[in-house]
Amino acid sequence: MPAVEVEAAFGLDPPRILAKASATEDYARTLLVRAAEAEEDETTAANIRVRAASALTTAGSLWSLIDANRATAMFAESATINYSVGSPYGAFLQICARPSEADPSTQNWSVGAGLASAGILASVWPIVTRQIDVRLDQVLEDVPLLRQVPAARATGRLRIPFSYFSNLAYELDHLRWSTDAPRALDATQAFLRRGAETIEAAREDRFHWQSLRSPMLPAEPEALAGLTLVEQTARETWNESAAVMLDLNPGTLPGALLATAQNLLDASSEAGTDLRG
Repeated sequence: MPAVEVEAAFGLDPPRILAKASATEDYARTLLVRAAEAEEDETTAANIRVRAASALTTAGSLWSLIDANRATAMFAESATINYSVGSPYGAFLQICARPSEADPSTQNWSVGAGLASAGILASVWPIVTRQIDVRLDQVLEDVPLLRQVPAARATGRLRIPFSYFSNLAYELDHLRWSTDAPRALDATQAFLRRGAETIEAAREDRFHWQSLRSPMLPAEPEALAGLTLVEQTARETWNESAAVMLDLNPGTLPGALLATAQNLLDASSEAGTDLRG
């Protein structure tokens, strides 16, 4: 697995990340125990589980920078809870946890739940993993809502315009079926730049960023989900790393984000997880 240059790229202290990730995971475990104890009150138990899922997601983001195996476990567990309460965010988490094993049912579910960015990634996911042999346009015939989403609509926690996710999905579809030499990966590079820009903006508040109290996670699952699919496509199609294809410096934010996604893909191949529970 490539080393994620946490200090150089993210401006964060690895020991502090370790402490925060461990404490946040412990907090999630405490909440899950409380949810189990409150089972007789379904509403209360569900609300506690949602808080636990949020903590697991935060822990997963932090672990992804220093321990991808722990991260995929956190993302998988949070995905299961998100599915149980009907949150479309679970699609991002599921891709982060098991990017090489698509769940086709995620597509219609995530679109119906109203998160278009999750829906478009879920639509291209089984194409990237070669679980279905159709083009993305054919898949989207069954989900016309995705064709009606305004390109400029901000989506997800990162508030990235939908067009970035859509362009990335179509680029992955093209690469999956292309027999030509790799092209410049313009959509991937644009997606990486936009993800890095959101981190740079969050880093301007140095106190909250360096103390890991920023509302922005260092590695947001919606960005990692897209990038794990990029890496999966690069490996499947050309037996090459996307970072090598793009000639990215791992000490930069784009390089570090892609290295984080690479590590999730590597870790996910080492352990099976049933995310639907």
